[in-house]
Amino acid sequence: MGVINPALYELPRIHTMQASAECKDAICSQVSVRDHVWTVDEPQLFGGTDLGAAPLEYALGSAAAVTNCLVTLVSEEMGIEVKLHRVDIKADLDTYGFLGKEPVKTPFPGIVISIEGESPAAPDDVDRLFKEIIRRDPFTQMFAATGAEVVHDWHISPTDAGQQIEANEG
Repeated sequence: MGVINPALYELPRIHTMQASAECKDAICSQVSVRDHVWTVDEPQLFGGTDLGAAPLEYALGSAAAVTNCLVTLVSEEMGIEVKLHRVDIKADLDTYGFLGKEPVKTPFPGIVISIEGESPAAPDDVDRLFKEIIRRDPFTQMFAATGAEVVHDWHISPTDAGQQIEANEG
């Protein structure tokens, strides 16, 4: 534990983030955030050249990464030790909206957030932890606000309470 920088709690209430996309062609973009740059493209079916993941795929990957970060943040705050091994997000996209076939209020009607990990904590403590993570997760809130059914399918295996769990890597 002790991964989160205490300065995080000093951020102002509204913290502005920014991303830019340099449009390489009609579909492919070079996206930059701070000092990080990556290619966003669509598969050939969508008119792209498949040089990178699709924009919505990056959004789902970002949601998975946010889940990992939130588990770290909230588990440290609550003093509950958890080690995540994997976060998967599966989302059903209603294609009628972006294809212009009809207006769509819920672009992703079904979303499943799956987590695999381990913890020496009591099951009740792990349950409290994950309820708090769900409450604070900005992606869960965004998806749910559109009417999406968001299912959390989390599997946290018990570990020996005396066994040290190493922090998530990579």
